[in-house]
Amino acid sequence: MQYIHKSEAIILLTGSNQGDSKQILEAAKGRLDERLNGKSAASSLFISPPWGFEADNEFLNQALVYQNHRSKLSPLDLMVSILDIETEFGRQRTESIGYESRTLDIDIIAIGNREIMHPKLTVPHPRLQVRRFVLAPICDVAPHLVHPSTGLTYAELLSQCPDESVVQKMLN
Repeated sequence: MQYIHKSEAIILLTGSNQGDSKQILEAAKGRLDERLNGKSAASSLFISPPWGFEADNEFLNQALVYQNHRSKLSPLDLMVSILDIETEFGRQRTESIGYESRTLDIDIIAIGNREIMHPKLTVPHPRLQVRRFVLAPICDVAPHLVHPSTGLTYAELLSQCPDESVVQKMLN
């Protein structure tokens, strides 16, 4: 596998624990490739328990790294596009506070070296350092990329992650 090293990379994390999660993540990757007008490097699929809530089904997660994207989307337009894709795949957002099962979740983890603090979007993702299910897939494809705020690589963040959840690569 060829690792991504470019600092302008967009890192997304997809996840699902409802429906045919493997098929949903594959199809969502195709839609994201179209929207970002580029090819992504994709991690393996990872299986993890729900984080922050109880659920019957485990999650499948995958990191997507877009290095040479040709998208003209602003970060907020990217977020709106991602929300549209989630809805397209049956994601129904509720008014509940907290975490819940979902057909598709797409998080913007990082956009190059940018640090964005906006009422609707925070980049890099504010809780990625404490979530093994985020860091393990990123390290599968881009372990040497540097987190913009900490100056640490994602591999270093994973080695320091306090989350002790069992996150495993999915076997074909």
